[in-house]
Amino acid sequence: MYKLSRFMISLVDKDNNLLVFNPLSNKYYRFFNVGNLSESEMLQMFLNDKIKDRMIQNGFLILKDKNEDETVDWLYQNCVKNRDRLDIVILTTNACNFDCIYCFQHKNNSTLNSVQYDGILEFIKLKLSEHTYKNIRIRWFGGEPLLSKDNIINFSKKLKHYCASQRISFGASMTTNGYLLDIDTFRNLYESKVISYQISVDGTREIHNRNRPLKNGQGTFERIMSNLINIRDQAPYSMFNINVRINFSNDLLLYADEIIQYYRDYFNDDRRFLFSFIPVFDWSNTDEDIEKANNISPFLTTHQEVLNLMKKYASSVRFEMWRELLIASNHCWAGTKHGYCINGNGEILKCDFKLEGFPENIIGQISAADGSVTLDEKKSSMWEFECPMERCYLCKSFPMCLSTMCGAARVENKMDKKCERELEILKNYLEIESYSKNNLFEDVLI
Repeated sequence: MYKLSRFMISLVDKDNNLLVFNPLSNKYYRFFNVGNLSESEMLQMFLNDKIKDRMIQNGFLILKDKNEDETVDWLYQNCVKNRDRLDIVILTTNACNFDCIYCFQHKNNSTLNSVQYDGILEFIKLKLSEHTYKNIRIRWFGGEPLLSKDNIINFSKKLKHYCASQRISFGASMTTNGYLLDIDTFRNLYESKVISYQISVDGTREIHNRNRPLKNGQGTFERIMSNLINIRDQAPYSMFNINVRINFSNDLLLYADEIIQYYRDYFNDDRRFLFSFIPVFDWSNTDEDIEKANNISPFLTTHQEVLNLMKKYASSVRFEMWRELLIASNHCWAGTKHGYCINGNGEILKCDFKLEGFPENIIGQISAADGSVTLDEKKSSMWEFECPMERCYLCKSFPMCLSTMCGAARVENKMDKKCERELEILKNYLEIESYSKNNLFEDVLI
């Protein structure tokens, strides 16, 4: 009567335990010392009387005649086409106060003015007139967004007031280098609904100051850490989180034990702080980037090496990889009608990554003179897809990705390699979660 669900992700960990996860039910199981099983062997194990009911209830076993293509269509319809959240990335400025050795974002110093912020509010009202949203999420980005701190706060007050009048919830996050995030700024941003942060730190003081100095060459590590410690000690709020993203170059791998101990001592007792490890990437894409790319090449490591490092330290560092395994955990909504980006020069974009050399990305403009909004509906519609890609119907990770993992790759028809890599990354996340001290796995011994 039963078969295995298509959406079950499984792997064997370093201790020969079988890990299984179903994103539809958000259930995790760890079968001790089972090892690698074929699908038929796994089916037989799930049919064991001790666990059969749980496997059925949580979607690991489904009826043989159940058509899971219909599940894909339902998820796409409800989580993508009829999504009830509007996501807008706002690059307050393309300028930055840092001169990171591996940054390939060309800083033309464009900065949104107050008139353009009023235009963004009108753009949001336009989108609300076209679709029923229950929530608006703003992601503040740059350059360095806090170079425009006052504009962020003023705009947020207006948007918060408007959302309250429409009975729509509003929340915001920010990617910042953390140098200007002093405690008073943090409090003002919290009142402006910014409750989630990503702050990059390159591990040790010496390497960070080499990789991420100010424009004048001065170090930044001490100031950032002081800001984080002040927030830890002086922010009374519980409903925020700061993801400290540690960018690993191959020389930083040598100091992993020291890095883990340092951040664990300062932040691991505070659940508002969590961590992610990311390798330094070569994001060069123009001829003028070649020299910088050559300079950082000796320092690059692989993504898998960094993921393995996370596995090693998952029991003592709060990674909380379950966040990346939720339904619709994908962070890119460019390939839908619900995701936009406003560039520092007022351009309305779909993708917040491909800022240069991709004319298909520019779908409109917010005037610096009067805040008026112009849109190219034809170009915008290129980024909206009626249905998932055909390959998505057989993909285990579809509930997380929803065929929207990278809108630009889908527009360019380059999703194949991204899809394969995404499933491997999700499996790594699953294993990292299993080693966490507070993991979500239910242990099973048969």
